[in-house]
Amino acid sequence: MHERDDDRPLVSVLIVNFNGRHILEACLRSVSRRLSVPHEVIVCDNGSVDGSVGFLHAAFPSVRVIARPQNEGFSVGNNVAAAAARGEYLLLLNTDTILEDDLAPLVEMLAADPSVGVVGCRLTYANGASASL
Repeated sequence: MHERDDDRPLVSVLIVNFNGRHILEACLRSVSRRLSVPHEVIVCDNGSVDGSVGFLHAAFPSVRVIARPQNEGFSVGNNVAAAAARGEYLLLLNTDTILEDDLAPLVEMLAADPSVGVVGCRLTYANGASASL
C-alpha cells in the first residue's frame, strides 16, 4: 500500500447532496465501514431544505460540510468539493451509493501504477441488475 509521510488523507470522498437527508446516513455509514485507507469525507450541500446540513453536523461531525446557498448542479458541487479536498485520490459518490466491499484494492491499483488515472467498480442497482464501469 502507498506509504504516507504526513497526516493528509489518501482518499477524499466527495458527495454532492441536494435534499438527500433520507439516504445520506446509509451512504456515509457504508463509507466508514468499507474504506479502510486514510480518508476524509466532504459533502457539498446544494442548498437543501430538508435538514441535511443540520443532520450531517449532528450525526457525522467528522464529515466536512460545504453548505452552498443554492443548487448549482452536480458538476459544480463536485468541483467545489474537489477544491477543498486534501487527499491524493478523489472518490466521487452519489448520495444513494452503498459501498459493499473495501475499496482499498482500487486505491492500491492507482498507487501501484502512475499511468492509471481512473479506476471503476461494478455497480449493483436496487433491482439486482449490475454494470461494470
